[in-house]
Amino acid sequence: MFAHVVSTLFPVFSVLLLGFILVRTGFMSSSFVEEMNNLIYWVALPAFIVGTLGRSSGMPASVLPLVAVFAISTVAFVIICWAVLRISGFPTAARGTFLQAVYRGNLAFIGIPILIYALRGLPQSEIDPVTRQAVFLFAPTMVLYNLIAAVVFPLPMAAAGSFPRWRSTLKGLWRNPLLIASLTGVGLILLPWKLPEAALDSLDYLGTFAAPAAVLGVGGAMAGTPLGDHWRAALASALLKVAGLPLVTLLVAMPFGLGRRELLILLIFSTAPCAAGGYVIARKMGGDGRLAAGAIFISTVLSVITLSVVIAWFG
Repeated sequence: MFAHVVSTLFPVFSVLLLGFILVRTGFMSSSFVEEMNNLIYWVALPAFIVGTLGRSSGMPASVLPLVAVFAISTVAFVIICWAVLRISGFPTAARGTFLQAVYRGNLAFIGIPILIYALRGLPQSEIDPVTRQAVFLFAPTMVLYNLIAAVVFPLPMAAAGSFPRWRSTLKGLWRNPLLIASLTGVGLILLPWKLPEAALDSLDYLGTFAAPAAVLGVGGAMAGTPLGDHWRAALASALLKVAGLPLVTLLVAMPFGLGRRELLILLIFSTAPCAAGGYVIARKMGGDGRLAAGAIFISTVLSVITLSVVIAWFG
């Protein structure tokens, strides 16, 4: 079991550490990491998503319960944390950033690669359905993440109401390449014909670049992100993200009677550390960038422990 945990987590987090070291030593520049992350975000990950869904013959079993459990647990956890922040007198200007850190997980760059390594050793016929379930869950989760962000972040002082924020959020939502790729893949499933095998092979080939390059980019982005001095709030949000949210997800999932592999998807997604893009979103929406950066860094370190527990349970 210990060997399975190490073999699952080590490839991902060793590459993440490598990205961190390469930027800190000057071997890679922050501008190169940003350009590489753009390439992954706009090209490689969409290719992986379309290629995975393009080979599907229908919606995988248990997808709707997975979506329901993840949505209910995420929204419930945000409401609970918001109530606690309000009672505790947490600074209003930083509440949106704190709340985003406790729910927005790094699913594309950390969650899916960890899931793939966790399934290693199983027959490919068993791996493919689980991977498709994860990708199917990914699309509505992206929508949910952005809608929650539009609610929890305070409006700029100059804004008269919430409508400008909603319009801007929804406009950005439908320009999200990962969401577009997910909807395209679902559309391919519904069509009576499939893409040529050569086209699917090309998407698969391009998609294989996504996972290692994305993890390398996350490590590089962490090295170039200022942490600030908000370590207490960052630590609290990180603990809630990698330990509190998985617990709530597990409790919500209990009445649904899901199988172990469905639970594995939910727990890896809920345990995944704060998304690196949360720093950018916090700055754009008037939040606390230093708190966001600290939460990303600390949750990434702590997630090694909690993900080890999840992988050991599955193993």
